[in-house]
Amino acid sequence: MRNCINQLITEPSVASAMFEYRFTGNGELAGHNLGNLILKALDHLSVRPLEAINIIRNLLKVDAFLIPMSEQPVDLVAQDSEGNMVYGETAIDEMKQAPEELMPHPNVVPTREALDAVAEADLILIGPGSFYTSLMPILLMEEMARALHRTPATMVFIGNLGRELSPAAASLTVADKLAMMEKAIGKRVIDAVVVGPSADTRGVSERLIVREPLEAADIRYRHDRQLLRRALEHAIQAV
Repeated sequence: MRNCINQLITEPSVASAMFEYRFTGNGELAGHNLGNLILKALDHLSVRPLEAINIIRNLLKVDAFLIPMSEQPVDLVAQDSEGNMVYGETAIDEMKQAPEELMPHPNVVPTREALDAVAEADLILIGPGSFYTSLMPILLMEEMARALHRTPATMVFIGNLGRELSPAAASLTVADKLAMMEKAIGKRVIDAVVVGPSADTRGVSERLIVREPLEAADIRYRHDRQLLRRALEHAIQAV
């Protein structure tokens, strides 16, 4: 959650530096991040997760809303080809072969705010992110899948720039990912894909492909905000 909030900060400030501060030395707090401690403290105070996020947003002067997919504790579980259950995002990302099944445990419901946001949206962006452990979990909640099935909003998939660390996810093409996401949602909903120049888009048909340079100058596997914004504008105008 802290990393998501950090990505929404557009103007560095003392508050944002404080939120990112990591304690050094040999004391009890050594190595701990202050932002995580603040979020943990709010949790101990029984503050609703969405309210805690809004408190941090106001502190950091972040205008964009950040809505958790669910406010209930949940683990991600996968089943491999031999029927073994694999628990947790880290273990799933280490799988050599694609999971036969992916599921939340226990089944949780999305926040009402998340469902309302989907219902009211004009544009929905999926990605970038780790496919099996960041993008797919949202689609595995039945109510969220139904909301995405119903929405008339334009939907755009943003591909990763770097090769995924997950061996199973790294072997997937853009077409593979679209097929899996739309199987979870229940119909063809993604209108366009935005990818870098070297992306493998074989098999992607009957939808717009925007292929443009998107890499940040300092870290090549990260998207440059302005380049991505321009590519999205091109996609929206053409859909």
